[in-house]
Amino acid sequence: MDLLKPFKKAAKKVKEYTDNVEREREELEKLEKWKKRLSNAISKHDPFRANCSLWDAQYHGTKEVGGGITYMSDRDRQVTKDARQVVNITLQLIESQIDISVPKPNVEPTEFDEGDPMEQERQRMVEGMLYYMGGGTTLQRINSENERIVKKNSLAVFKVGYNPKAKSHKWIGKIETTNPHPCNFIPQPGVHRVANMDYCFHIENRTLDYICRTYGEEFRDELEGEKAEYSYLDELSESRTENDETLSVVECWYKDKDGDVCVLTWCNEVILRDDQKFFYKRNQDGSIIEHDEIEAQTGVDMIGTPITETIQVPVHIPKRFPFVIQYNIPKEKSFYGKSDPDIIFDQQEAIKKVLSDHEEKLIKGTSKIFTRKDSGLVNKISNAQLQVIETDDPVNDIQVVDLKTPDRSLLEYYNVMLQAAKDALGVTEASQGRVDAGTGGGTADLSGRALEILTANTAGRLAVKQFEKDMAYTELYQLYYDFLLAFYDDPRPYRTDGEDGKPVYGKWDKSKLVKQDDAGDWYYPEYDIYISADTGLPKDKRFIMETASRAGNRLDNIEYWQIMESIGFPNASAILKREQEKEEMAKAMMQQEQQQGQPNMLDSIVNSLTPEEMEAIENDPELQDEILARLGG
Repeated sequence: MDLLKPFKKAAKKVKEYTDNVEREREELEKLEKWKKRLSNAISKHDPFRANCSLWDAQYHGTKEVGGGITYMSDRDRQVTKDARQVVNITLQLIESQIDISVPKPNVEPTEFDEGDPMEQERQRMVEGMLYYMGGGTTLQRINSENERIVKKNSLAVFKVGYNPKAKSHKWIGKIETTNPHPCNFIPQPGVHRVANMDYCFHIENRTLDYICRTYGEEFRDELEGEKAEYSYLDELSESRTENDETLSVVECWYKDKDGDVCVLTWCNEVILRDDQKFFYKRNQDGSIIEHDEIEAQTGVDMIGTPITETIQVPVHIPKRFPFVIQYNIPKEKSFYGKSDPDIIFDQQEAIKKVLSDHEEKLIKGTSKIFTRKDSGLVNKISNAQLQVIETDDPVNDIQVVDLKTPDRSLLEYYNVMLQAAKDALGVTEASQGRVDAGTGGGTADLSGRALEILTANTAGRLAVKQFEKDMAYTELYQLYYDFLLAFYDDPRPYRTDGEDGKPVYGKWDKSKLVKQDDAGDWYYPEYDIYISADTGLPKDKRFIMETASRAGNRLDNIEYWQIMESIGFPNASAILKREQEKEEMAKAMMQQEQQQGQPNMLDSIVNSLTPEEMEAIENDPELQDEILARLGG
């Protein structure tokens, strides 16, 4: 009998308790360290959030006048007045720049082996899968939202993640894309690009049910009754509100000493997830898997039968944070860019103030009140809009004078401010394909060549924003490729558009991607992924239909309905068949008319012959056949 067994059990329990206490202490210290860094980062981020609130209000046409007011006299310098109405040029100019097309990827291998029959198939597979991922409704919706977010707030954010719980009939797990608001993405202070950051934060307010469903039901008791720490991030307002329905989930993305990506997620004082080396592949025991085992074709035998064997390929591990930033106009030495509302703020404010003041003048009239000095009336008349003026007139204590101003002065001022805003953004009449009908200095006074030059210059300025969008989507597709190699071990179907408009189906298969180097080691090849200049042209069915309809006489009926059939227009095949039958009937009738016209031609030839020539033809059958052949008989 082991007399020490009770003591061993007690010692084991004490050790477990001590280990738990030590682990909790380390977790608490780690959480406090990152909370301090978050607090410092938020303090640096708050001015940007305040600007986002201002720019959002400007985009939505706030009547609040900022940056000072237009003073009518000394008495109203302390009076702040809101605009009576808003001519919203901010909304007008931003919406005129919206590009709903999603850039499509082009893929080129960094190394190309002409003797490898799989080389082109690999390229088509990678490009087809990325093209399919970029054509989904999710990314189309994100693109539409980000087009406005980036112009309003100077930048937009893409976030790529892998959802292991997503299921289909033949596969489990899916790469997903979201677009958190730039207010909710907190960068490392003093670092201007995500690729150079050691850490960054992403905060979202979620319900308790969502948190328990995502991170585990065991956290419900600890978080029940808690309140969100950063509920104000849900509002584009500087005022901080409380929402009892949500809790703040903070993701801290950071890199360890090896440069590997790690994630620490918490809610209030509870750590929800602490994943070291987050993108590493692990088995059920949590141990790191260093190699993928893939059934790959390694050659063919003497009669051409493929030879397959299990090979080991080093696991692909993404090394970058899963965030991509799209800039409106980049700003040097700053993580944040330049927004359109910020650029045209002065012009928008001037239009609000001047038009509102003019409207009030029209309502109240253009009269001015003149009072005699020392009458004491100047302080009793409080209508500053009419402007009370003291004079030395000894006759009348009060005199009202109507001072009308030229009506065109307001319109000219508005046009000057609007043109200044357009010039600042590069959104001119020429860039929009319109001609300014105004007199003096407008584009209507320019020659055709001058208009071409002006259009090219303004298009070049707007191309900066398109370049930034293409750069962001290039990084997004590169991140997609990283995630495809890291997470899509099973074959995945994809679909692309063929040259004739009909779908082309393919399958993503990592086993077809692997290559072998000169040393005999297997690896995943690298690809250059970029956005080509012609990808901005829409390829949707509505665009094709409208373009074909506008072609007019440049397309005949059969060509038009061939295009309609290619995009699946209802009953297009039946209409095309009927048009083709009509054309065949028309050709047959024309041929019949030609044949019917031959006897008349023969009669005219016979009538023109002399009796000797007729006798010679009648006595020569070969000559008769030659004449009929030439006439098509």
